[in-house]
Amino acid sequence: MNRQTLSILLFLAGLLLNGYSTLLTHALFTASLIVSAQDLYKWVVYLFYGGCPLSPLKCLENACYSDEQARRCGYLGFEVLDCRHGCYDLDEREYWARSLTLMSVAFTSGGEYIFVVKQGKMFIIAKRCASSHGDVVSELLRAREVLERGLELAGCSARRLKAVEVKNILRPDFLKTAKVNMLRVFGTVALTAALATRFPPLYVLLGLELVALSDLRSEIYTVSQEGRERVYGLNESTVTFTYPSLRDVFTRARTNYLIAQSLSYLAVKLEPAPWDVASGLDAQAYRSYEFGTALDKLSIIHKSQKYFLASRRKWERREPVFLATGLLMATPETAHVYERMGLRFKPDIFALKTLE
Repeated sequence: MNRQTLSILLFLAGLLLNGYSTLLTHALFTASLIVSAQDLYKWVVYLFYGGCPLSPLKCLENACYSDEQARRCGYLGFEVLDCRHGCYDLDEREYWARSLTLMSVAFTSGGEYIFVVKQGKMFIIAKRCASSHGDVVSELLRAREVLERGLELAGCSARRLKAVEVKNILRPDFLKTAKVNMLRVFGTVALTAALATRFPPLYVLLGLELVALSDLRSEIYTVSQEGRERVYGLNESTVTFTYPSLRDVFTRARTNYLIAQSLSYLAVKLEPAPWDVASGLDAQAYRSYEFGTALDKLSIIHKSQKYFLASRRKWERREPVFLATGLLMATPETAHVYERMGLRFKPDIFALKTLE
């Protein structure tokens, strides 16, 4: 059960008990706010600063580091210079085989990977987190070896990035440091404090507002938008729940290759899905089908078919399963093209979280 679901259940329980026990109702509402505090905090920051909080990057010679909660995270980058074979040199079967080999070898060693397309250039950033700096360095070295081996196997040459280059990629030029709106801050804090005296659970929200004003661990960024370009976040991947032919995959690769040549900025963060998430596709497919047939609901049966297609890709084609977030800096027309290819992007300032 994720935080959002638990928060909603606690909130609904508080509503049901409203009028029976004021103390218990307030306790449930307070618990609901505490569970969702992490999600609420980013909205408080956006209200005060009009931006998104990102962890500060501290760079050495070959890698950058940041502190996220109780973890130490490191970033190591490569620029993909050239590949002997691409989507215009191979047929659809050869392209599929090489792509699957690359994704299965280079990007399944744990951790997170950030793929960045910036002004026609391709970058891969490996992110590793651990409890100590020494463990992070060891993980980054292992990630470097696996990436180099996977790229070499795919026939691609790459250049190791210096730390300052990694920082410039993860903190691009269109990011601007946000400034606090004091009038909005004082008004919001005063209103929350006044309402909290009547409804005590709001003291949790008041605490988040005070933390947002005094938090020195994060840097708050907003976006400098030029022309018709906007910031979009990856909202949904509808293509995951289809079973495209190799020809469809090949056509989308060529289309994406053409779009990437003129993109201002695209970042996609991938993380190998835990076993329970990957196996959950099968469970969700069977569960939806059983409910749909038992209740004679076509909508639930149709939903189960989508999960069956995703499960077939995992078992029949041996496709690895990844968790993905994305950031796109482009025009609405470009976002619409990606939506037709199965990647739905929507305006979202919090998509900047993809870069940390």
